[in-house]
Amino acid sequence: MGIKFIVGLALGAAAYHFLNTEDGKVFVSKVRKSASDTGGNLASMAEDLLQKGKALVGDIKSGMN
Repeated sequence: MGIKFIVGLALGAAAYHFLNTEDGKVFVSKVRKSASDTGGNLASMAEDLLQKGKALVGDIKSGMN
């Protein structure tokens, strides 16, 4: 087996062990909340951008008449 495989196996085992501790569970919870908040913010920004785009198209169409 190569050294990269052994190092990867050790890192995976360490991560698995950490994530099963109380601190690891708190860490995962914080990461999930942060990801959820970021996703919500991105969705809100996309909706705002869509509305502004629609308003701009409407303004352009009104100016053409």
